[in-house]
Amino acid sequence: MTYHIKNSLQVIIRLLTVLSIITLQLHGQVKMYWTSYVGDHIIRANLDGTQKEALVTGLNDPSGIALDLNENKLYWTDSQNSRIQRANLDGSEIETLVDELGGSPFGIALDDDKMYWTNYNPQQVSKIQRANLDGSEVEDMITGAELDYLGLIFLDKVSEKMYWTNFFNGAIKKANLDGSNIETIHDNIGFPWGIVLDLPNDKMYWTKAVVHSAISRSNLDCTEVENIITDLSDFPNAIALDTAESKMYWTYFEGDIIVQRANIDGTEIETLSTGLTGSEGLVLDLMVATGVFNNNEGSGTFMLSNNYPNPFQHTTKFEYKLQEKASVQLNIYDIKGKLIRQLVNAVQIPGNYVVEWNKIDLNNQLAPTGVYTYCLKVDQKLKSRKMILID
Repeated sequence: MTYHIKNSLQVIIRLLTVLSIITLQLHGQVKMYWTSYVGDHIIRANLDGTQKEALVTGLNDPSGIALDLNENKLYWTDSQNSRIQRANLDGSEIETLVDELGGSPFGIALDDDKMYWTNYNPQQVSKIQRANLDGSEVEDMITGAELDYLGLIFLDKVSEKMYWTNFFNGAIKKANLDGSNIETIHDNIGFPWGIVLDLPNDKMYWTKAVVHSAISRSNLDCTEVENIITDLSDFPNAIALDTAESKMYWTYFEGDIIVQRANIDGTEIETLSTGLTGSEGLVLDLMVATGVFNNNEGSGTFMLSNNYPNPFQHTTKFEYKLQEKASVQLNIYDIKGKLIRQLVNAVQIPGNYVVEWNKIDLNNQLAPTGVYTYCLKVDQKLKSRKMILID
């Protein structure tokens, strides 16, 4: 079938990439997680700082932190014991995945089936490494003295790039996910530690600590560098974005303030948590859709295929398979995380299922053209994919 598409194929691809970050509330109240090397624990709280709870305690020096929301897992680096660990999102079932790394692993970020981390080693050689999510097949991706004092790391899955900070060199660098094509993006910018990308708006944000503490940003092409928050009293460290709500969050290395947030332009700063500081890692409980479709991805008890057709004009079908009896929800969200339609909400027996959507939303109106996410939740596990509705 031939579809009439108003814009070129490049526009469709741009929709899949520029509109790549889609925020969904997955676990009831959206949460943030941060590490504390002073308190030797990992904390979880609501995005407004309420209902703070210690999930994992008795750690030595937790630093970077990352979430796998598909598998309900929490990953972190232990810079003192030179290892990487993970647990369930409630802090239970702690596992050591990689041990005896021979340095201080700080930042960590997850790809679909890989984890990447920075490993600072002043005695030998610093590295950026990766492994499977279960800790197997550890690889050295980038090595060398030029890595200097490695900070945090961010993955752009759409462009297949990794970004990281070099603290003492005052630099931000990027490379392909396979470690090739290393580029220096920014140089002589103070002491950058945390880094995050705002892909929908082509922006990069980073924290600067020690001297003239600030939060800065630039375009992804390195133009229009600006300090959006200046004269911070202590050392801002990790940083995270909620692009749907136009908010940024950051933690502190020292002082009495643990977490603050502001509008994405730096205005309206709020203090969300105080107490034991020393946080080098922060992550928000948000589903990040990358624009990359994986066929028949499942989690053992169910499988979700790509919708077809995609892009679509009038109707599209969703196919999934259940291995066990389970409570099932199939929902459609817009790019702001608003529920557009619930197609399934029932307890279903094992088998193959096909569900059709005719563009009708919750108000029995035709949904507008654009990018949507469909999410299949089976008991407490969730898989999501992206689709495009066109004229």
